[in-house]
Amino acid sequence: MSATLAEPSPAITRGPPFANRSYLFRLAITAAVLAGLGYWVANWEWPAGPAAGTGLHNIPPVAEVLPSRFRVATFNIHGGFGMDGKLDLQRTAESLRDFDFVGLNEVRGAGWQDPRNQAEQLGTILGLGWLFAPTETTWSGPHFGQGVLSRLPISSWRRVPFARADGNGYRNYVECQIPIESGNSNTKLTILVTHLDRKTDRQDQLREVIRRFLEVSPPAILMGDLNSKRTEPQLIALASEPEVNDCFSRLFPSDLARKRIDWVFIRGLKCLQSDLNISTASDHPVGWVELELSDHQSIR
Repeated sequence: MSATLAEPSPAITRGPPFANRSYLFRLAITAAVLAGLGYWVANWEWPAGPAAGTGLHNIPPVAEVLPSRFRVATFNIHGGFGMDGKLDLQRTAESLRDFDFVGLNEVRGAGWQDPRNQAEQLGTILGLGWLFAPTETTWSGPHFGQGVLSRLPISSWRRVPFARADGNGYRNYVECQIPIESGNSNTKLTILVTHLDRKTDRQDQLREVIRRFLEVSPPAILMGDLNSKRTEPQLIALASEPEVNDCFSRLFPSDLARKRIDWVFIRGLKCLQSDLNISTASDHPVGWVELELSDHQSIR
């Protein structure tokens, strides 16, 4: 009986080593491109558009009308990042205690770490009513913009977008109405909060918000990061308008006052005191003003 010889196994054909490496390289490049495209789409920004409403969120018990004396502040919070580069909204909040109304700039929307926007987080810490007025939105929701914190009664507010031609993102201003006399909707304080662009759009934005500030009935306040120094012709002209007061002009010739780009202008109000407080919670100072109604109308 003859033995059956097993047929030899077919040889395994292998490509040259560089062929596999080339395939893996192309795969890695494709994955990186798709990941980058996904990130870009997820963070694609478009304007938030106009909005309006009455009252604020989480509003605590307050007086029905504006008191005769009150304190306002403007603060570009830099997204909650301090001079040390650390995100700490508790530190931001500590810079804002004892104010009746705060206009916030560079406020971030909800994120992975907290489902609340930063205006809501600060309002919760301080026990104040809050409003987030985004200028931009993404697929994940409202992304970036202004904010308001207040213990004063906000009867109405509106968010007004600026036109964009050559801007660094989208911008807007927020207009808040605060009643002065109980039951009289015609007697009110108007506060405009804004953060202007640094590019060529800034001139048109500044012109628009100044026009609105001058056309509303006094008393009125214009506050925010105007990205404009005191040499800006439009601001020089504004400060020369009858009954308009640049609340930080009294701080000259301090170096901080000369270089500042944060402003508070008033009409129909008396500035009792003001200051620019350097804060480690942001790359901007806290600009605050104590004001008094010219006719001293108040229920408090």
